[in-house]
Amino acid sequence: MLFTRLGDTLMWQDEAQTALVAQTIPAHGIPLGFDGKNYFTQTGGRDMGAGLVWKYHPWLPFYLCAVSLACFGKSTLAARLPFAFLGLATILLLYGFALRLYQRRVIGWIAAGLLTFSIPFILLARQCRYYSPATLFSLLALFAYADWKEKKSRWLFILAAVLLFYTHQLYCAVVVATVLSHSLIFQRDQWRSVLSAILAVVGFLLPGIWWHFGISYGALYPLGYSHPNVALQRFTLFMRDIERDLFRWFLIPLGLVAGWTTYKEENRSQDALLLIFSLAMISGLCLATPDYFFRYLAPLIPILCLITARIVETVSRVNRWAGMGLVIGILMCQPIKNYAYELTHHYSGPMDGYVDYLNRHAKSQDVVLITYEDLPLKFYTPLKVIGGLAGDDLSRYPHPEWVIMRRHTVCADDAAVGKYIIAHMDRKLYDPIVLPYPDCALENREDLEHHLFRTATDEKPIVLFHRR
Repeated sequence: MLFTRLGDTLMWQDEAQTALVAQTIPAHGIPLGFDGKNYFTQTGGRDMGAGLVWKYHPWLPFYLCAVSLACFGKSTLAARLPFAFLGLATILLLYGFALRLYQRRVIGWIAAGLLTFSIPFILLARQCRYYSPATLFSLLALFAYADWKEKKSRWLFILAAVLLFYTHQLYCAVVVATVLSHSLIFQRDQWRSVLSAILAVVGFLLPGIWWHFGISYGALYPLGYSHPNVALQRFTLFMRDIERDLFRWFLIPLGLVAGWTTYKEENRSQDALLLIFSLAMISGLCLATPDYFFRYLAPLIPILCLITARIVETVSRVNRWAGMGLVIGILMCQPIKNYAYELTHHYSGPMDGYVDYLNRHAKSQDVVLITYEDLPLKFYTPLKVIGGLAGDDLSRYPHPEWVIMRRHTVCADDAAVGKYIIAHMDRKLYDPIVLPYPDCALENREDLEHHLFRTATDEKPIVLFHRR
């Protein structure tokens, strides 16, 4: 599920950014947004600090990728491999967390099984991005908190929270808010030690907090924070995606009815921990993210699988066959058949065509001008690539050797590049080259709604222009 054909599909824009920034680490020791030839920004350079040091994202995912690339060489498989392994670790940890929380192996098996066959989770874990480490470290922090009386668990919580911060700051804040709220309400005898651990976490994070404090995410995404109804809009979208891809709402009344006579008082605190984390996560995503994306829900997926397993186990105590039928019904809602097709067939996207042709025909000193998905070209080819979302001064390259104008417009920045090409490109100097690859909007996406399980057949072929 996780490792089959892991390197088959080329990385899309965001994945390629992680791999490109990671490639600068061996030479400089820290991640940079420039390798001497190409910039890796998607915000016109506003995601970099002084000296072109990368500042927008925490650095841990870059180091994970850098180690893998150094060990196994530059490839799609090497870039994604550490994140897939962390996805596997998340499945194993979910079993352990369920067992620690409820002391019932059946809940652990159901939860881990549901996560194993959760196609949204699998797709995210196979990405060269922060999704799987953020999910693993969030779960690890909750795992440690579930056995707080053990001193080693407190140190494990501190470690997990620090690693989580250097993977994604918002998720760290969500975990901290969850354990502090839960201890104040349900574990008042230990809230002081929880607070002490949180203060220790803050102490360890002071350098990172200072480093990221200088970034104005509102300036990077002004529309993402300024709309008065943005939180409500995102809440609606997140809840829609949760119900469609992660958790069926009918399970709630079903679990309540089945648990009316079988509910145990000692499980109240454990159930509340999962619910508080879920509410804190959704609230944080609605209030403190620059935009809406399904991938932001990644750390919530194992918790929703555990909540589902808890409900299924409760139903099973009333009727075993009903519980088994419920599991089968939930799995049938997953696009497992489509995913099986993807794992057994080669996928071709637009980047496959561009990369293959340019690597065979372009000269090392050539310049490529493209409207979008410039970053995969920067990873897979040795060429100078301009345009995309990098904010390059295009007037410095009046007649680049190669021009790519994608059919789909993704955002205002790549639309501006497209307008520039239309206004300044002398078509008499260029020959169009049509290649038999689909010109879909992206190489592929990680969210279930936009993910292509097979090569698109309803798109026009890609075109690139070569200067005579």
